[in-house]
Amino acid sequence: MRRDTSQLRNRIVDTALQLLRDQGMKSLSQPQVTRAAGVPHGHFTYYFPRKIDLLTAVVRRYAELVGKDLENAISRTATKHRSDGEVRYAATRLVHRLVRDISRTRMLLGLLVEADHESELREVLIESARSSRAVIAWLIGRAPEDPDVDIVLAMMWGLEIQQFLFQGRRSEVATDQLIDRVLDWLAQEPPKRRRRARAEGARIG
Repeated sequence: MRRDTSQLRNRIVDTALQLLRDQGMKSLSQPQVTRAAGVPHGHFTYYFPRKIDLLTAVVRRYAELVGKDLENAISRTATKHRSDGEVRYAATRLVHRLVRDISRTRMLLGLLVEADHESELREVLIESARSSRAVIAWLIGRAPEDPDVDIVLAMMWGLEIQQFLFQGRRSEVATDQLIDRVLDWLAQEPPKRRRRARAEGARIG
């Protein structure tokens, strides 16, 4: 019986993604991935002759999974004929879950270090970041090119790293409150936000 080669490739990618989440970049040696995936060495090298080929496939698979999660969160809410605000709430809950996902942060940190000397991987990560910007723009009701979208994305990345660093020392409730403060701040009208910033600056001065 002929094997479905696409299934074998997917199994390798899914296994590598899970290893990267659980154990970090050190787990992505060819022997470890083939052993965990239960595939012959030859199949691995056929699909992924270079490590960078595997890494870019893993990033694209993860972005695909997150996109499906978002679509499901929105569609489940939308099919119940709820308001746009409630749909946004469902998507915002997904953002909260992603920020608290320590395994995800471990994976992304490893990929960022690897991308420092792999321009091909860097381009795939940039592509993934653009998708994240589009989601955030929708969540806060801004155009994707609005500078505030980059601000909130940077804040989210910072919160992810903090959550990773302080795991066990900061509660999920505290992290959720920080995320909500960021989203609430971005939801304000820009003039109102500027007035508030000036007022806070005057108090500090």
